[in-house]
This record gives sequence, structure tokens and C-alpha cells, in this order.
Amino acid sequence: MTYEEDIADDLVEFLPVDVAERAATALSESDVETLKFLYKQSIPENTLRALRSDLTYLERWHIAAMGQHLAWPASESVILKFIAHHLFNRDEHLKDPAHGMPDEVADRLIEEGACAKRPPHAPSTVRRRISSWKKLHDAKNFDHAFEERAVRVALKTAIKASPRVRKKKSQKPVTVEVLKTALKTLNLNSPRGRRDRALLLVAFGSGGRRRSEVSDLRIEDVSPAIPSVAPGVGRPAPIDVYDISLRRAKRISADDGEVIHVKGRAARALEDWVWILRRIRGEDLEGPLFRRFHRYGVIGDRAIDPGEVNNILKRCLAAAGLDASQYSAHGIRSGFLSEARNRGVPLEEAMRLTKHKSIQTAGEYYDLEDARRSRALTLLGR
Repeated sequence: MTYEEDIADDLVEFLPVDVAERAATALSESDVETLKFLYKQSIPENTLRALRSDLTYLERWHIAAMGQHLAWPASESVILKFIAHHLFNRDEHLKDPAHGMPDEVADRLIEEGACAKRPPHAPSTVRRRISSWKKLHDAKNFDHAFEERAVRVALKTAIKASPRVRKKKSQKPVTVEVLKTALKTLNLNSPRGRRDRALLLVAFGSGGRRRSEVSDLRIEDVSPAIPSVAPGVGRPAPIDVYDISLRRAKRISADDGEVIHVKGRAARALEDWVWILRRIRGEDLEGPLFRRFHRYGVIGDRAIDPGEVNNILKRCLAAAGLDASQYSAHGIRSGFLSEARNRGVPLEEAMRLTKHKSIQTAGEYYDLEDARRSRALTLLGR
């Protein structure tokens, strides 16, 4: 058995086979052990996915730029080199190829599929990869240079000098009216349509849930338990509010005991979907709430991928004749806060539902609406 096959066998414990085989050519035994450790610590899947992607890219870049595998711990000079290779002025590079990442390094990274386009890359991407790099050093219990003044100043300066304008995750918020328009396109005579209706309504109605939070929801975490429908008796009286435990989410762990609430139309859609699941899969069903569909409409055992939440929303919006490129699943979160602001809901009350930890972050949506409505904008006349 080859070295790569050994690595792939270890990766298969928590990666799909095809992904493991691709990653095996770029990762060392030490890298795999780090990933296994992180996996066992129950890091949210979307975070682990980002760490895998960033580590693979760092390894590819180090080989292309330095001619050898990623070194642990990374030296200050290597970290600074990474910043210089990924945050630079494109026009200056055209005049002086020595400025920024050398063309031969960029060509190799693109040929190997490590990146889709030439640097400079988005500051958010570079910052995330450096953050992942630091986390992996912490996981390996290595002293590192990421907090050294030279590194912090270089990163801050490079980002500040970047000509890129920070883009919103969703150019437009998914407001109630936009959501209603999207829901009209669903085929409610099919289980898939009923699932998608419940998914979108629960995501919005419970406070604007993130994609990973929606995909992680489980039937047994709904309280009170959704009542069964007895044959020939009809549906039971509706429950006013359902509580659903968040097992894992951004900045939330199972130990935090965070709970979201589902009421009204979202609660009725949730009940309807669970009744369909039980009728098809059995009354004692547990596990993922929103599940994948296989070929021929067969409902699977596994939860939908977080990215599918975004796909469902975009398909509905496109079917409704809206420009789906202007919206993303994060627009559900911003749309919830925008609607709350417009209807006079205090920020603190809205934050209890969104689970924002920072008033500054959540308050941006409220401040934006206040600025747009300011009388000062009409000082020159209407």
C-alpha cells in the first residue's frame, strides 16, 4: 500500500471516499492526525469543511512557492510571504512581475485546482485561511508567530490597501414579501415541496437561521414532540409554539443550551412535513429533520447539505421570476432583522431570536434602516 493510500484510509473515517483520495496527495500524516482530532472534538461540519479546504490550499501553496511540504510551526517569514503572495496590487504586478505572487506559482495552483483564479484573493478569504492556519497550530499545541506584531501589521495594512469593496453575503434581504413570492412556486402536492416550504418558513420564522443550523435540526430535538395523526381521526389541535434545541451553531455549542422557537405558519408547516415523514418512514422516526431526496423522490436518512438551503431558496426565487443572484440564504437572516426593525420590534428582542452575541453586528441592520429614513437626506429638497 502506498503512502497516499494509507492517508486516504485514515481520511475516509470522516470524509467521502472521492474527497479523501484527492486530499491524500496534499496532506501529511501529521495533518491527518490534526483533522481527526478536530473531528472528534465535534467541531461544526461547516467549520471543519473550511479547515480541510484551507489546510489543503496552504499545503499546495507551500509546495508551489517553497518547493516542500508545509512546515510546522510556520515561521514568521513564511506567514509574511503568504500575505505578500495573496494581498497585493494587481496593476503593480502587471508592471513588475516580482510584485505579489509569481506567475509560475499562480499557474501551478490553478493547474492543480487549488484555486479558480489568480491572486490577489479576497481579504476575507486570506484572513480566513490565516485564521485556520493559526487554529491548526493551536490544535497541534505549537508556538506560532501569528500574533507577532510584524504579522498583525502586515495583514492589517494589506487588507486596508486592498481595492476590494466588501460585499454583502446577500445583496438583498429576503423579506416576508420575497419569501411569500418564493413559496408560491413550490409544488405542495409533492413531499419535496412540503419539505422546502417547512425549511424556508422555519429558517425565517425562528429568527433567521444560518444554513448549517437548518441542516443540523433533528426531529427528537423538537419540544413538545409533534403529535401523531391517528388514521381516520384527523389532525390534532395545533400546538402554539415549538422549541427546538440547537445542537451546534456558530459560536454555540450543545452545552450552551440554546433553543429556537417556531410559531404560527412556520409551526404548521413543520407539523405538516413531520407528518409526511412519519407516514413514509414510520411513526418512531428520529434523526435529521430536513432530509435529502434521492432519485425518484425517495427520502433518505441523511440531512441535507447546508449548501442545499441556499439552492432551494435560489430555485424558488428564479422560478418566481426574481434575480436569484441578488439573494442568498444569509438574506433570510438579514431579512428577519430588517422586518423586525420595520415593525418596531426592539433590537434586544430580535437578538434573542437570531442568537446574535454582538449588538454591533445585529444593530447594523437597524442602523441602516434609520439612516435611509433620516430627514437629513432631504436637506437639499425632495
